[in-house]
Amino acid sequence: NSANVPTYAVGTTEDLNGRVVVIGYDGRRSSPFVARIVAEVCLANGFKVHYASRPSPTPALNFYAREVIGRDRVAALINCTASHNPPEWQGIKFNPRQGYPAPTKLTDVIASRASFRQLMNTPIERQDTVAAEAAGTFQQFDPRNLYLDYVRNSGKPGANNRRLSINLDNIKQYFSGKKLILDPMYGSGEGYLTKILGELGIPHTSLHDERDEDLGKQTETVRGIPHLEYANPEPDFIQPLVDAVIAESADLGLGLDTDADRFGVVDRGGKYIRPNQILAMLTRYLGIERGEQGRVIITQTGLPMIDAIAGKMTGNDAYRPPAGTIPAYISHPFYYRRLGSETSIAFTNTWVVPVGIKYIIDVARVPMGVTDPRKAYDTLSDAQMPAEWMDTILIGGEESSGLTTRGHVPDKDGIWADLLILDMLAYYGLKSPSGQTSLSDIWRETTEMEGAWKTYGNRIDLDTTTETKEGLLNYFLDVFKNWPEDGTLPTIAGLEVYYLGGTRYDFVEIFLQDEQYGKRHFLRVRSSGTEPITRVYVESADEAIAQRMLDAVLAQLDVLNIRIIGEAYSIDRLADVLSNTHSSPAAHKAAADLMAAKGWPKSAVIEALKLRIPHVESRNVKVVHEWLHFLEQ
Repeated sequence: NSANVPTYAVGTTEDLNGRVVVIGYDGRRSSPFVARIVAEVCLANGFKVHYASRPSPTPALNFYAREVIGRDRVAALINCTASHNPPEWQGIKFNPRQGYPAPTKLTDVIASRASFRQLMNTPIERQDTVAAEAAGTFQQFDPRNLYLDYVRNSGKPGANNRRLSINLDNIKQYFSGKKLILDPMYGSGEGYLTKILGELGIPHTSLHDERDEDLGKQTETVRGIPHLEYANPEPDFIQPLVDAVIAESADLGLGLDTDADRFGVVDRGGKYIRPNQILAMLTRYLGIERGEQGRVIITQTGLPMIDAIAGKMTGNDAYRPPAGTIPAYISHPFYYRRLGSETSIAFTNTWVVPVGIKYIIDVARVPMGVTDPRKAYDTLSDAQMPAEWMDTILIGGEESSGLTTRGHVPDKDGIWADLLILDMLAYYGLKSPSGQTSLSDIWRETTEMEGAWKTYGNRIDLDTTTETKEGLLNYFLDVFKNWPEDGTLPTIAGLEVYYLGGTRYDFVEIFLQDEQYGKRHFLRVRSSGTEPITRVYVESADEAIAQRMLDAVLAQLDVLNIRIIGEAYSIDRLADVLSNTHSSPAAHKAAADLMAAKGWPKSAVIEALKLRIPHVESRNVKVVHEWLHFLEQ
């Protein structure tokens, strides 16, 4: 509140004292406990609190804060969730009163103040919620029915909104004789899609729809069903839904993560459909088939083909980036452009931003009518933003299963994404001569459009030490640093590199070409900021070439792993390194060679690894077991 605002900031901040803070949480064990503490602190600081009466999805909470409480009455949304991460994790999402995810500069300030107060052991004032409820400053709410009305009425005539509509009658007609399987992954999205499908009379079953505070560990004990390592609706964690679609000959599987802001889709036959494919198909469906207008936004790990699809949208010129616009992140002082011109990665019809929904939402805050490409990504302040500022976009989404659309909540919404997918399938299915379709059919037709192309993509998450994460990015950033400007191009995986740039410790993007497919090969390497993971993204017009690019990265990873394993100075250090190292034949040999050279007993390394199992992250337990399997052979 205003009592803690520094003197130098007075006049540049809003006084939110007395406004409502909306507080929610997901279904994992510690979330309600954390949320209750957050509520007590907010009450003690002069805020009113609306507290979710049960685990609730991030998008439903966002809707409640923006549309039910209202942006003139709400102070912020605080959701106590670790989203798609492992069950033992806990996090807090913060959205200012306009509803968009807090920008990095704000979350950095919050984290810094929290760390300082913890370091100084500063007392934190708290107010009892029972007393606050009696005083009228604390109340509970359940957003489910209000949110479901919100999506049902989206874009409907007379509803006074420019949001996109879904045709529930079409969905009912098309899916009436089909079978759907839902997987809310023990999360707060349980009951949302089920309610709508039930009202429409669509046959469906659900996986992981019980309340389980440990994301399946309780259910595993009682019923023998394996628990979820991550509540993340993408491979490999969506495999139970894939298996169920195959076993039950279902027509479609739809997944959500713990706080229901991410979506996952399994087509008939158990085929997982990548989010980038969904974004391309939805851009075609909404922008071309339905003629909707608005900005199309992808991230730096998005599908470049979407730019070609967005170029076919008629009457959408006002929503395209100004001619000559370069993605804003390229002008960051820490970004290195090693090869090629920045115009090489300029997109004509789509806006391109860093990974993260907050950057997608920033594009909605760019004023209409900007013609200067240097100002294309300059955003309005909260005070300058019009009431319906989200109306400028058509669709914005990212490779990591998040999207939003015109006029909708300014955050990811997995429930809405799943409904849009149902709407799209119903549209194409009902107009098909056979009356049937699948996402695979729609994808094939999309890639056959003029200007589009068949594209094969993959993402792998590699377990890496901090040294390896940094080393891999630095290798690609520096390997061609002094390449002669004589017109020749270096190669990776037999492809010419015509653009290479990136930021140390974060991200490298490489655009490649060949004679057969032209400039239709893309390689990105990204370091996770929250996990011991390096993510590698490949996209190519040829499936074999996509694998070749991936193999080139794995080969360099082996070089780094061999060096870092070889530098281990003790058995404990080796165990630490192996616990965070992608298992491969080259890494196995490096570990075996080191143990032989140092005279370290294999049994001692095995024991050191076993001691780490209770303490490493969930995903790294699997890594440790892979190394144990190798060592115990």
